[in-house]
Amino acid sequence: MNRESSKTEPRTQENTKGKLSGRRTLRTHTPSHPQHVPESTFRHRPSRGSELPTAQVRELLQPSVDEAIPDIDIVPISQLPQGHFREVSWPAVNLNGCDAHGADFRAADLSGICALGANFAGTLFETTDLSTSALCGANLTNANLRAANLYCANLSWCNLCGATLASANLRGANLAWADLRDVDLQGADLTGAYYNRHTQWPVDFHPNQGQLIYLAEAR
Repeated sequence: MNRESSKTEPRTQENTKGKLSGRRTLRTHTPSHPQHVPESTFRHRPSRGSELPTAQVRELLQPSVDEAIPDIDIVPISQLPQGHFREVSWPAVNLNGCDAHGADFRAADLSGICALGANFAGTLFETTDLSTSALCGANLTNANLRAANLYCANLSWCNLCGATLASANLRGANLAWADLRDVDLQGADLTGAYYNRHTQWPVDFHPNQGQLIYLAEAR
């Protein structure tokens, strides 16, 4: 029995590789040894105005779909737009460049996800846990982030125009280069959040009156 199982196991892995290589897929379970981005990554002071402050997270959180993934659920990327994923638990998954516009992620656990340049326009994130997530350059226009947990999330370069962030936890979040025009920030906790001179705020919002941290650019 042992010899037979040892012979069939590589074939099973090869079949898994073949299925995954034919389409782009998404991991929905946390890897056995997930690679977490250190907190210093989210608080990195940018050296130049043209550089993403957290570009290094691309390598840190880029999973390989070529390795064997036993006992794991797979969601085709094509099912993300306007999909229903309420209360799912997808911590530390890779959503880089994904199109999930109009999807429903209310009350989901998306803590530590990496979604660089993803399209979340009109997406529902109400009460969603997005703490320590890397969302650099994501499109979050008109997204509902009411009461969402964005603790230490990296929102640099994000387009949040028209989004709702009322009662959201933005403590320690990186808002450098973010576009927050027409955003509802009523009741949001911005204590220790980072911003720079390129951050665009809603009308009548003055960051210098809060407990935000200004990032001066290197000269």
